[in-house]
Amino acid sequence: MKRENNEALSEMPPPKRGSPASLGAPVWRMRSSDQVFANSADRQSMLLLDVRPMTKGALRGFCRVQLPSRLVVQDVAVFVGRKRAWANLPAKALSGQDHRHKTDINGKPAYLPVLERGDRALADRFSERAIALIRRAHPGDLAD
Repeated sequence: MKRENNEALSEMPPPKRGSPASLGAPVWRMRSSDQVFANSADRQSMLLLDVRPMTKGALRGFCRVQLPSRLVVQDVAVFVGRKRAWANLPAKALSGQDHRHKTDINGKPAYLPVLERGDRALADRFSERAIALIRRAHPGDLAD
């Protein structure tokens, strides 16, 4: 993801040790005055806190969002496929006793969800709102 208007970026404090930013990964943090809400008329909506770009296959990066309950969800994965863009809640790599990454029956890496949504409709609404927030904050970065 590219960022052309750096005015919306806040001055970043020193990164925490072990965080992606401390390892040199770019992180776009929003100033409180520039924070993007899913519904601009309603501040009781999902809020985009920052975006961490990374391109690897369909993956376009990770973001951090705050839910209306003020719960902050870190490492929301953002993907772009042939037909659409979507966001997934965080997941951790599934590893065996030998500490090697396990694979599923198709040979793809297996992941274990850290958080789960109640049903498919809720999952779709979360994804749609997260993608809308990113598109509003970074137009053109998630071209389908």
